Amino acid sequence: KSASSVVPTSSVPSCVHVLPGHQQPAMGKDNYTIRVHVIEARQLRGADGDSFCNPIAKVALHFGKVDREKWTEKKEKTSSAYWDETKLFTESLSRQDFEDAKLSVTVEDASGFIKNRMIGKFLLDVTTVYDKEGHELFGQWVVLLNPDEGSTVQGFLRLSMSIMRGNDTPKIHMDKELDVGEEPEVGIIMNMPEIDRTE
Repeated sequence: KSASSVVPTSSVPSCVHVLPGHQQPAMGKDNYTIRVHVIEARQLRGADGDSFCNPIAKVALHFGKVDREKWTEKKEKTSSAYWDETKLFTESLSRQDFEDAKLSVTVEDASGFIKNRMIGKFLLDVTTVYDKEGHELFGQWVVLLNPDEGSTVQGFLRLSMSIMRGNDTPKIHMDKELDVGEEPEVGIIMNMPEIDRTE
């Protein structure tokens, strides 16, 4: 071949193949898949001591100035709610955004005509979940607190959370692993959740 017919290797662009539905992360960022399985709530405190409310749960991912929110369906006139709903977030995050990111689940009473009333909230760092074995919390009972009510427990929430980065593989669980057990008690709940007092 003549010199004019040879194409220098350095001039041939490399091809990056992205699978359908997968976004190529921006420079310096990683792709994360965040799943929050809202299972159930028990012993929810209604307004003014009422034993019943219309509970609905808001799952939120907070990073930088961004808040992503997803809602469960509303339950009617009960102090316990069974949702069994999974909310999924897929985000491309910088290292700083990932380290600062938080997940929250807020249970609200949708009985009001104008706006919902907060019953209680659970909030924790995304890194707390990622640093656990399997990058997950599984079937964990947590305490719901309301900053306006101090340390008084407003109810209990059972959930699972998983944080997968890139090619991380989630752990497979059997349905029977979430068999209903005893009523939750403060003494067997994980550390009291951080409360966002900016609201």
